[in-house]
Amino acid sequence: MESYSAKIYSREDFKRKDGTNPLYLRITINRKTKKFSLGISVKSSYWDKKNGKVRKGDPAHFNKNLTLESCLKRAEEILFEYRINRKQLTFDAFDVAYQVPHSQKTLSFIDYATEYVESMYRNNGSYDTYRTRKSCISKVKQFAKGDISLTSIDLAFLQRFEEHMNIVDGNSQSSRARIFAFMKAVINKAINEELIADNIFRKFKFSAQDGTREYLTNDEVLKLKAIHYSPNTHKTIKTALVPFLFACYTGIRFKDISELRFKHIIHVSENGTSKSYLQFVMHKTKEAIQIPLSNMALELIPNKTFDEDKLFKVYTNQPLNRYLKEAMDLVGITKTITFHCARHTFATQLLDAGVHLETVRKLLGHNDSKTTQIYAKTSLKSKESAIDALNKCFEEVDSNTSK
Repeated sequence: MESYSAKIYSREDFKRKDGTNPLYLRITINRKTKKFSLGISVKSSYWDKKNGKVRKGDPAHFNKNLTLESCLKRAEEILFEYRINRKQLTFDAFDVAYQVPHSQKTLSFIDYATEYVESMYRNNGSYDTYRTRKSCISKVKQFAKGDISLTSIDLAFLQRFEEHMNIVDGNSQSSRARIFAFMKAVINKAINEELIADNIFRKFKFSAQDGTREYLTNDEVLKLKAIHYSPNTHKTIKTALVPFLFACYTGIRFKDISELRFKHIIHVSENGTSKSYLQFVMHKTKEAIQIPLSNMALELIPNKTFDEDKLFKVYTNQPLNRYLKEAMDLVGITKTITFHCARHTFATQLLDAGVHLETVRKLLGHNDSKTTQIYAKTSLKSKESAIDALNKCFEEVDSNTSK
């Protein structure tokens, strides 16, 4: 009777340049063996020889073990099929039946992406980022009507997915770009871990958001300030405007402003002049920042109670944006304004005032000046519009003079 067996092992006699050993599937047929490369490698210290698994010390242990389990299961199914049917098995026959890339075909994109997101969050990742990435996974799963393997994410799938998000779901360009950027990161990670070979995003080009930012002009901010102090304005709108205007004067994100406390305000006296600063750790980047407070910002700060008390009452995002829309309607602002537009307003106003780009970057807490550069483009557009308006004025004067 013929004997067959399958086992995964680490090739300890060979090391890659990165210090890892390649893993192989070893098939034994009647005491003769042949190895099949799995496209996965691991450091010897992270290889559990007894159980044929990658230890937790390897950052990609979860996904690698998923692949190994899939490979071994497929091999054992083939061996069982030949044994039960009493068919003669050769290495060539096994190779054809197995088709080594099978493990890649069956590795779940949903499982792999979920583990990637969970791992990022466990390593002190932002909860907001975690929640956004989880929603991206749900979006893919919903469109795929369930699970989908890594190698099934091909050009046709991405094109259909973009069309669906655009036409059926009505997702904005920036929303689609965010989802594809996440999918691209997952695919790149799988390639780096040698789980797949082809990078489909070399063929599929998605349009990122156009880089424009909606913001308020100085006159529009003054109109909002006026209704904030008006006795005729409803209390809910006033409450919504306080943190929004404060963000217009400081550039602080929604999450940070909702967590601000009196202890974050620092008062310093220099040469008889009193100055005030905000000093806190940004939620998104986990980095400390210090922002000087303007007179307009100081006017909005209520009387101090206790250090641990929150600076402002801040509604949750959805009702806050609804009240802001009501405020915009009251003063005739037709732009689509959300709370985050206050940050755009702060940056654009500074650049319009001639503040250096690097200084604006530091005030916003950006790590990369390319992000801040987006506001510089917006600022330039507003200047171009001003010159266009000036041209029209002179054209009208010139036209009237020539009559």
